Amino acid sequence: MLCATLQEYPAIHYHKGPEDTAQLAHAVLAKLNTFKADTPSLGNGPEKTYSQLLIVDRAADPVSPLLHKLTFQAMAYDLLDIKQDTYRHETTGLSEAQEKVVPLDEDDDLWVELRHMHIADVSKRVTGLLKTFCESKSLTTDKANIKDLSHILKKMLQYQMELGKYSTHLHLADDCMKHFKGYVEKLCSVEQDLAMGSDAEDKKIKDDMKLIPVLLDAAVPPYDKIWVLLLYILLRNDVSKENLAKLIQHANVQAYSSLIWNLEQLGGTVTNPGGSGTSIWLEQRE
Repeated sequence: MLCATLQEYPAIHYHKGPEDTAQLAHAVLAKLNTFKADTPSLGNGPEKTYSQLLIVDRAADPVSPLLHKLTFQAMAYDLLDIKQDTYRHETTGLSEAQEKVVPLDEDDDLWVELRHMHIADVSKRVTGLLKTFCESKSLTTDKANIKDLSHILKKMLQYQMELGKYSTHLHLADDCMKHFKGYVEKLCSVEQDLAMGSDAEDKKIKDDMKLIPVLLDAAVPPYDKIWVLLLYILLRNDVSKENLAKLIQHANVQAYSSLIWNLEQLGGTVTNPGGSGTSIWLEQRE
């Protein structure tokens, strides 16, 4: 469907190894050949280069799914209670508080523009667009924040729909950042260090002390602790069974430990056969 929509007829490359990857590659090729027979112009066009389609198994990059994403859409769906692509929040600064229900879909052109941007750029972009809009309508506001927008909305009812759109996304970005400033911000730093094997100053991680506070932090949900443990295992290539049991115990994620062993389904190694892997010793905190 993607190739047909983009009018591409690519050369297909697949990761040598898993049989299902090869089967998928041949199945995609068969579908493309069928579509090409019905649509001879597929892949043709002036100055059109021959595209390449890469099909790889998740084992080629097991790290990326374990990291918190900091783009707007990823953060919103990860940190907020968004169900069925709908964002709910209370309006502020009006005569009375009201719940606002906003669908996050293709009909919202501002959402389409912002959703893949880094969260640090979202508020700046919305503020810039809002300023341009206000200037075009001879509206003035000293600061483009939710409170000011609420006052403008109250006074300028004829622009309520347009301004409401900016208000919603400023509110959504602010909501994301409030949740991020909790444990997530510290967790992202640990995840990045474990994924890269070095810290922000490019110093190689020589010990595992960064891991310990995360595992002992009751505010960190079990799934996040599991992802951090998996990053640690991938960094070390494997751990001893004794060390893994101790890590799971201190993280209090015994009920979710099967998720760790699923790494082997991707060809990874969780514990080494000799049982002499790197060990870290955790002290129980009161």
